[in-house]
Amino acid sequence: MINPELLQTERGKCFARLLPMLVGCLFVANGTAHADSVVMLKRSPVEIVYDSETQNTYETFRIPALVETSDGKLLAFAEGRVESARDDAVTHVLLRTSADLGNSWSELAVVQADGDRTIGNPAPVVDCDTGVIWLFFCKDNREIWLTSSTDNGSTWKEPVNMTQELTRPEHGGFIATGPGHGIQLTHGNRAGRLLVTAYGHQNATATNTAGSKSFSLFSDDHGETWQVGESTQEQAPGLPDGNECMPVELGDGTIYLAIRNNMVNAGRAFARSDDGGTTWDVVQLESSLPAPVCQASILKRNTPDGQTECFYAAPARQATSRKDKSARQKLSLWRSRDDCRHWSKVGVIDRGPSSYSDLAVLNNNELGCLYSAGETKYFGQIRFVRLQIKSSNEDKSQ
Repeated sequence: MINPELLQTERGKCFARLLPMLVGCLFVANGTAHADSVVMLKRSPVEIVYDSETQNTYETFRIPALVETSDGKLLAFAEGRVESARDDAVTHVLLRTSADLGNSWSELAVVQADGDRTIGNPAPVVDCDTGVIWLFFCKDNREIWLTSSTDNGSTWKEPVNMTQELTRPEHGGFIATGPGHGIQLTHGNRAGRLLVTAYGHQNATATNTAGSKSFSLFSDDHGETWQVGESTQEQAPGLPDGNECMPVELGDGTIYLAIRNNMVNAGRAFARSDDGGTTWDVVQLESSLPAPVCQASILKRNTPDGQTECFYAAPARQATSRKDKSARQKLSLWRSRDDCRHWSKVGVIDRGPSSYSDLAVLNNNELGCLYSAGETKYFGQIRFVRLQIKSSNEDKSQ
């Protein structure tokens, strides 16, 4: 188990207290107008879902993805990399499930493997109308594949190669789905649309100054057919235009795409879409969020008063170069109450080395966070934590 001292506030004061029967870790935010607290409601500070030290069939585990099924089961996907931690290692897509909000987990199951190929970047989306779970993944970062489950992740259909239908020349020779969860839209005439995002990379040319493009994969018929959307574009030459990304639907139906910024300009990259992810405005930078040159996760939660709020999880350090992996630590949580226009920091999820993450709203309205971390490096374990968010004014009213 992880020492609760790993969890602390932005002010640097650790409020973790280990109790005989219950561990609750409380964070106080950094004095914003809506002072927030994060409470971990678990008997142990962190649940280790995948661990290369004990599950030593794999050299390491990377790239988490988390969804909750229609019956309340949590599905925790990850890459299991065989013999090497390299991105091009022989890799399997793995799954563990929990029926009790992450207190216990099933045995490890291999969802996808194909000999010595690299099978990774799990990107699941749940159809809330049918209960079907659709899972996109990549083979060798050149092909997009799709499978589905009609029994909440117990079994999976034979995967289908969707590369020809869902890629374009502008995506280049490197393709990656997600990573992390997709969404189902709820607004307007696109309500019910399943939306997963991906990105492609090609070498820069005279007409293509930046190498990466984010784009969407979507279905308007509950997964029977899928289409590919238009690619993101940079605001100006030399600025970010696409990379690892995750979508969220805002209160007015706009899609906000949180994008990894590989250019080391200060801030997180993002783009917006007013047509359900079919097209995007130019990629912009959000200076209030750090750019650790790392994937991040984002999601929306409905509040009891009928409003919406968005949460964003990422390492809190700013990278100094594209290869600067030292910024992958201090996984933190931010919240926006105005459709991602302004962000306030809620607290720190893990002070140690930490990187990729995914978020889910649990059936008790808490947040679940599945993330990559380690004792001395930012991978090796996939950890799960439950978070409860309360505002200071909520506390006073009780």
